[in-house]
Amino acid sequence: MNDRPGKNLFFEGQVLHFAGLAVLLAAVFGASGLRGFQTGAFLGISTLTWAALAVGDAVLHQIYVWLCWRAELHRQRLTRLLDVRAFPIYAILFAILILLRSY
Repeated sequence: MNDRPGKNLFFEGQVLHFAGLAVLLAAVFGASGLRGFQTGAFLGISTLTWAALAVGDAVLHQIYVWLCWRAELHRQRLTRLLDVRAFPIYAILFAILILLRSY
């Protein structure tokens, strides 16, 4: 599927995703001032660091999926770059990121 002439569809329909990301980051920033975030720890890692890692992985995963799918959908960039290996490489990295989200 190709873009319509003169219109970049790479960001089409993404306003709600960006808004959701802004709300998520604002909520984490707001919660970081709570007492438990300042004093808690697990495995020697502070609660704030755990929260940052969890949110960071979720954000990274969403951006990875968005970039890969948009690049493939509108310009077949992954297929042109990686040929038949495009989907297996995408799937392996996707699996790693989703597994990290579950721990």
